[in-house]
Amino acid sequence: MTNSSTTNLHIYFLLDRSGSMTSVASNVIGGFNSFVASQKTGGEDALMTFAQFDGEKSHEVLANAAALDAVPRLDETVFLPRGGTPPYDARCRWRFGGGDASACPSTTRRRRRDRS
Repeated sequence: MTNSSTTNLHIYFLLDRSGSMTSVASNVIGGFNSFVASQKTGGEDALMTFAQFDGEKSHEVLANAAALDAVPRLDETVFLPRGGTPPYDARCRWRFGGGDASACPSTTRRRRRDRS
């Protein structure tokens, strides 16, 4: 017996919005929007958690376990490359459920401080 209310797919998408992405920003926007559109075909029950990071905001969640129809489309106002690249903080906050960096292992916080 199948349960039609069970979600079979949860997509996690972590997007680098740092300044190094400036030259490919339009490709990222188009690629992300195409990816989400392609996942809607046959994946109506799929959920997506989508966050982006950069040097100014190391963990910005734009969709948290949202139905694909509720995931915001990327455009130049949402995806605006800027700042540096803090991937350790972004991955850690995602893995440990958000919040501040104090929830992350000290080695992650130390690496970021050492680069300052």
